[in-house]
Amino acid sequence: MLAVFGIVVVVLTSRVGQKGDPNETEIWNWKVGGLTLASFLVGATTSIISGYIGMMVAVYANARTTVCAVPDGPVGWKGAFNCAFRAGAVTGFSLCGLAITIRKPLLPFSPPPPPPPHHHHSRQSR
Repeated sequence: MLAVFGIVVVVLTSRVGQKGDPNETEIWNWKVGGLTLASFLVGATTSIISGYIGMMVAVYANARTTVCAVPDGPVGWKGAFNCAFRAGAVTGFSLCGLAITIRKPLLPFSPPPPPPPHHHHSRQSR
C-alpha cells in the first residue's frame, strides 16, 4: 500500500512548470517528484520518532511530577513545576536536535534560496 502511495506522490508532484516560460508549459520532472517523495518519507519518519520521544518523556515526566507534587504547600508546587518544566525542556531540545540532525544531510539536495528582493530606498527631505 505504501508503494502505491509513493507512486501516486511521485506522479502528482513530477508535473511542474518551466522557469521563465511565458506560456507556462508544464513538463515531467521526475527528479522533483522523487525528491518530494523522499522528503515526505523523511518527514514522516522524523515525525514518528519525535512522537515516540515526546510520549516517552511525557509519561515519565507525569509520574515524576506527581511524586514531586506530594508535599503540601509551596514545596510541592515548586517541585512539581520544576519537574514539569525540565521535562518540557528535555523534550524541546531533543526534538530540535533531532530535526537538525535529520535536516543537515538533506541540505545538498535542497534548491538554493531565492535572492532577496531588491528594494529602492529613497530619502525624503523634510
